[in-house]
Amino acid sequence: GVIMTTTEPTQSEIERPKARFDWNTNSLVQPEEGADEVVSTITVTDERTSMNDDGSLHREAVESTTTTKRRRIKDDDQPDMPKWERDTRDALATTLRGIKNPLAVLLGRDANEGDTRLVINEILSDGLGYDRFSEITTEHVVRGQFVDYGIKIDEEMKILVEVKKVGKKLNATDLAQAESYALRSGIEWLILTNGHTWRVYHVDATSQQKIDMVFEVSILEDIEAAKDLLFYISRASLTRNQITDLWSRSAATSTEAIQDILVSDNVVETVRREIWRENRIRLSVDEVRELIEKVIER
Repeated sequence: GVIMTTTEPTQSEIERPKARFDWNTNSLVQPEEGADEVVSTITVTDERTSMNDDGSLHREAVESTTTTKRRRIKDDDQPDMPKWERDTRDALATTLRGIKNPLAVLLGRDANEGDTRLVINEILSDGLGYDRFSEITTEHVVRGQFVDYGIKIDEEMKILVEVKKVGKKLNATDLAQAESYALRSGIEWLILTNGHTWRVYHVDATSQQKIDMVFEVSILEDIEAAKDLLFYISRASLTRNQITDLWSRSAATSTEAIQDILVSDNVVETVRREIWRENRIRLSVDEVRELIEKVIER
């Protein structure tokens, strides 16, 4: 006969998933409680009977073992994530999975801007949670010029969206036009998209007249990153101002910001002292700054 037994692991036998690196926060994220991988062992015992040379019967038990892994999911698997955020992320993930193939079809036939907007409408409303009748305005007018979309919350305009057809690669010319719209309107957030690639910018319409890219992501190339990043322009997240924190981190760790730090007075003076301490060579502040700038340019 065949005997099958299943063995559940003890607490000490549970295999912990490895930590992962979160590039948004530049930190190592440890696996959460309740997200353990459970190892189950299935042992099958088959009793085989054979005849010996003297005519007697010989019985032998043959065992085979299969080990499987499954992830233990608990109701409180993500205890630190509030329900509103989980619901928002789930809705966005469902929408992006649903429009990924239609996007690829539109790209394959080089669809026009009107067809591209059909996808944009679905992402903005079903995926990001904006009401398509009261919060999404098409052909929004900014000082006599039209912008493809304006997104408002509580009757206040929050985001301008400039759309290009799905097959068009976004470039500096597109940004210049959208930038002009955003700076004239005084609206803080700007989106430039062709449906599958999304660029989100922070607009400083004060005397600095400056625009910084917060992130760029492609739904077709990396849907997981798209789900994580597009969440920050959802209605639920925007009303909680989470995108400001994301932009602050992005701005503080940008190439330009790091370069500015490297040629700052404090860093230059520190390098100048180290050169003297290690080599007994005296250089002026300007000489050291010039050396650092040459290193940056390499």
